[in-house]
Amino acid sequence: MFFRVNTRWAKIRRFLSIDAWMVKLLRLSVIKEQSAKPGAVIIQIDGLSHAEFTRALQHNEMPHLKMLLKREGCKEYKHYSGQPSSTPAVQGELFYGVKTCVPAFNFKDKKTGILFNMFNPAHAVKVEKRIRNKGIPLLKGGSAYGNIFTGGADEAHFCVSAIGWKTLFSAANPVAIGIFTLMHLHIILRGAVLAAMELTLAIIDSIRGSLLGKNLFHEIKYIPLRVIACVIMREVIGVGAKIDIARGIRVIHMNFAGYDEQAHHRGPKSRFAHWSLRAVDSVIRIIWKAAKRSPLRDYDVIVYSDHGQEEASYYGELHGRPVQEAVNEVIKTETSIDCVNTQPEPPGGYPLNQMDKGRMKKMQRVEMQENIKTSRYAAITALGPVGHIYTPAKLKMKEKMKIAKSLAANAKIPMVLIRAGRGRAYVWNETGKHVLPQNAAAVLGKSHPFLKRTAKDLADLCGHKDAGDIILCGMKPDGKTVTFYNERGSHGGPGANETSGFAIFPPDISLPDTADIDNQAIRAAVFRSLNRGNGTASLISKIEAPNKRELRLKIMSYNVHSCRGRDGKVNPEQIAKVIAMHNPDIIALQEIDTRDNVEQAKIIAGLLSMNFYYHSSVMLKAGFHGNAVLSRFNMKLIKRGSLPALIRTPFLEQRGVLWVEINAHGRKIQVLNTHLSLFAPEGMMQAKYLLGKEWLGAIGALSPVILCGDFNSRINSRIYCAFEKRLSSIHFHAPGFGHLKTFPSVFPLGLVDHIFLGKGVKAETIETPRTALEKAASDHLPLIAVVKVEKIR
Repeated sequence: MFFRVNTRWAKIRRFLSIDAWMVKLLRLSVIKEQSAKPGAVIIQIDGLSHAEFTRALQHNEMPHLKMLLKREGCKEYKHYSGQPSSTPAVQGELFYGVKTCVPAFNFKDKKTGILFNMFNPAHAVKVEKRIRNKGIPLLKGGSAYGNIFTGGADEAHFCVSAIGWKTLFSAANPVAIGIFTLMHLHIILRGAVLAAMELTLAIIDSIRGSLLGKNLFHEIKYIPLRVIACVIMREVIGVGAKIDIARGIRVIHMNFAGYDEQAHHRGPKSRFAHWSLRAVDSVIRIIWKAAKRSPLRDYDVIVYSDHGQEEASYYGELHGRPVQEAVNEVIKTETSIDCVNTQPEPPGGYPLNQMDKGRMKKMQRVEMQENIKTSRYAAITALGPVGHIYTPAKLKMKEKMKIAKSLAANAKIPMVLIRAGRGRAYVWNETGKHVLPQNAAAVLGKSHPFLKRTAKDLADLCGHKDAGDIILCGMKPDGKTVTFYNERGSHGGPGANETSGFAIFPPDISLPDTADIDNQAIRAAVFRSLNRGNGTASLISKIEAPNKRELRLKIMSYNVHSCRGRDGKVNPEQIAKVIAMHNPDIIALQEIDTRDNVEQAKIIAGLLSMNFYYHSSVMLKAGFHGNAVLSRFNMKLIKRGSLPALIRTPFLEQRGVLWVEINAHGRKIQVLNTHLSLFAPEGMMQAKYLLGKEWLGAIGALSPVILCGDFNSRINSRIYCAFEKRLSSIHFHAPGFGHLKTFPSVFPLGLVDHIFLGKGVKAETIETPRTALEKAASDHLPLIAVVKVEKIR
């Protein structure tokens, strides 16, 4: 009854959904209703390092993400960005599987001689065209918001390589757009309030910045860009993502850049940068709820940051001149080549070029002039803590080494690199000359979280086809960073924070058992999530063999309600996800069907790569209804049969029991799965029958026994006590026992599911997980116990 009420309410809520009505009004395409089809919502928080993410959680600045980790069973990983630690490089590898698709954010394309800036739409389009056929596009058939690349998305909005939101309103009429505005008036008002608050903070921040020596005109000019990036874009992307979820778009990727922009301007640890995180977390919460309530797809929500940022000191302030002048002086002294400054240095701050069209046009004009000069001038591209020097003629190794040594010693460049062969690089810093990747600790510091990987990738970067002949880097051996652009937060180099993002995955996605992952691991995990149900891989992970004396097993007893979820739809894949979240060894399922030629137990076992046995106890109009046992171990069917019923209760379902013998690493364990009557007198009769010589009484005293099921009786009831006399209930014998509840899943009131153990089997831990997925998948919560099977002598 509880579940039916909740299902009815979910249907009413979907009918009243603003997003669903917006899809109709805007005449947007919608997939056919197939709740079993998987989908993915991927949320990128630009520039948030793992260290600052941890700090944000500690200060409760991101309460929703904190809740996902604490209550929803989500897993947190440290994310290695690769080299360079910038959004284009990360998205190129994530979207297309192409590692280091660009050598830096600004670089010279040696094929055309053009100086590329990845905020330039034309340049972003050219780079994406080159890599899009090298791997399967991650976002094919999906949508993208606020990225550098589209990732192969059918619909891309506000991406550098596809600016705009044309597809959303292309089929809408003025009336629909007006209704759209009215229906989102609460979001518009929220955005206006937040924009006013952000504007006030921006004005105060600008005054403080000018007092600290920054250019007041630039500070004032930055205010509207800050409001756009930190408030307006965030809210608009949130609305667009919710509408796409209502349409059932297969994969949706969005990038929230507000924190990154603030961190560049004021530093990654600043209050102004962290101020934006709470609002980002609020939008993520809204998107997460929309994804979990979707009737069209079974969405996984993944949250990650592409890279981090380093607290940085500006080279120009430290040495009284921009790096281009210092480099030009060294090159003039050591060679006869003149240099040209290819990145005109503005008075201060970090540019929001993708929104600032006037500045973009100016940069393009300057770039055209400079391209004419680069035929006989050395070009320097320096943005952030990384710079590339491109010489007009090929220099000999001795000349490069001489320049590099002088740049480190005389220009005080913290790190200078040149290629030293395939996969190797020479490095000069304040401690002398080194070779990468061999001397990684001397260059990057012993405490670097990704020491070996970063050293290898940095050496490989020097050999990139568009890398400079000489590469400048602002990282010092002590971990401090110097930036060649006037900013307080910087990234793009090999620093410990800039290479360390974070990633949060739902518990049902199988990932390597490590504390950190890279772009390829995230890409592979998304594809596994999208391909669930296609037989491409098992949802459940393998386990290692136990020691000889002790055997620990994870047991799950789960009434799956015919795999009918809270949305009223039959979805065996969703039950498989619940099981995969907990990686059990033995699963006892009740109320599992074979109707309409769909064998639910077979589907679930196939998704989990498990063995199974099924027993049908009730014949339905279109199939059968019964119990199943699944296990990663080999099994042998011992017996299956019906339980006795009272003559005068024809209105009650026929009940059954399934008995299998499981061979777990050479130890034979008897497992019984049952589902007793709702009617207590009939349930008591069935309990006595199970305890008799036909079933439990036929098992030898020394053989390990595990009895699972839905007993439709609470703790201390007559039925429960009858089993407790012969076996041990996990509830009173597990350490740290607490009264658990399994039914109904939405608002559990009591415990009717039980696991009883025979001699030689002891419970160690018990739980009834209650994440959003478990509450939506069935009317019961799963009951899980970790048991220890002792070796019987």
